[in-house]
Amino acid sequence: MSAPRRRPGWGRHDRARALALALAIAACAMIPVRGYLTDDTFIHLQYARHLASGAGPVFNVGERVYGCTSPLWMALIALGIRLGADGLAVAKALGGAATLASVALCFQLARQTCAARGCAPSRPSPGRQRVDDPLSLSGWRRRSRPPSRWRAS
Repeated sequence: MSAPRRRPGWGRHDRARALALALAIAACAMIPVRGYLTDDTFIHLQYARHLASGAGPVFNVGERVYGCTSPLWMALIALGIRLGADGLAVAKALGGAATLASVALCFQLARQTCAARGCAPSRPSPGRQRVDDPLSLSGWRRRSRPPSRWRAS
């Protein structure tokens, strides 16, 4: 009895490794900007502090002026403040979690798109890389050459 033939494409472990690598790259990319804050952060924190204290979604207590550009973000930060956490720490944690979640969702979308279009990479035989493999350096070089009419003679 022969071993079952494996379908071409990425295996479950390959996808898990690729996702882990993408998440690690995103996490490393966030390190240099971990202290960066925009003015909107403090606007959201002011609204969230007042919402958490019971004054409602206002910038200044007693003034009913709406100026918050992201009500869901303000409500999530207010929930964190209400639970006893520091508002700035909550905003940073939510920002990091949202970044990593967007990487995972983008990965899933790419996976579904490739599966629907049949563009999943095939595995080369051991010790040999396919020329049409997108990760193959030799295939990349061949595809990246300009057309002959663009080259100098």
